[in-house]
Amino acid sequence: MNVQNIRSFCVEQQIPISPLFASKLQGDQFDFVVEIVSHTVNLARLGIPGAFELVHGLAQADDSNLELDRSFENSLTEAFAVWFLETRQGAKIKAVEARSLPVRSPHARNPNKSCDLMAEMNSHDIYFEVKDCSLDFGPSRTTGRRGYTPASDKDTRKWLEKQIKECFNKGANYLIARLPVWESSSCSGLDAIRQVLCEHEVVSQDCASVEMPFQIPAWFKGVFLIKRYGHVFVSVTQKSRIDTSNELPS
Repeated sequence: MNVQNIRSFCVEQQIPISPLFASKLQGDQFDFVVEIVSHTVNLARLGIPGAFELVHGLAQADDSNLELDRSFENSLTEAFAVWFLETRQGAKIKAVEARSLPVRSPHARNPNKSCDLMAEMNSHDIYFEVKDCSLDFGPSRTTGRRGYTPASDKDTRKWLEKQIKECFNKGANYLIARLPVWESSSCSGLDAIRQVLCEHEVVSQDCASVEMPFQIPAWFKGVFLIKRYGHVFVSVTQKSRIDTSNELPS
């Protein structure tokens, strides 16, 4: 059903399907990829701004070099975030960033920066930045193309801090990150990212609270670390908060 939905949409919209994307529509190992892309297709059918461009980019993706492969994974993560917000968080996607469609947040420190997603949650427009940890992508020693090499905990932590700061520049209320890229049915989302969090930080089955060495705007609400088999919400705190005038409800 989902595969047919994707294929029929591409035919209707005259979108060529690349060999890479065609390979993702075959075999049970890609059933989740098909599910999340089909969800984005449904949003495109509804005319949600930017959803068509996301599907178009995925359908024509190329993995002939490492940079293109990373771009494809990033786009998949964006589709994953769309699916996660609508099916797991009760949000309603209102816009997906595209080249011709910037998603501007009123909180942005840099007015030229654009968020990845805007969604309605609890009757508020909420802005999201979506990231896939490209630290885990590296050239294979044998082929020179993509290989998976998990980043060190220290490097991953630095990467996460950098992405949170980028949320401040763009005015994103939440960061959604896939970290690390490894997936396992025997490993919960928490187990997959526990090593990134310092020992003193409070961790439950699906929640964590971390302190960062910089000020946190009151409108920034935290980080969703997402995996196929679960997610962890990380609240980010710092003793001195700023910009309390525009605080949004949780």
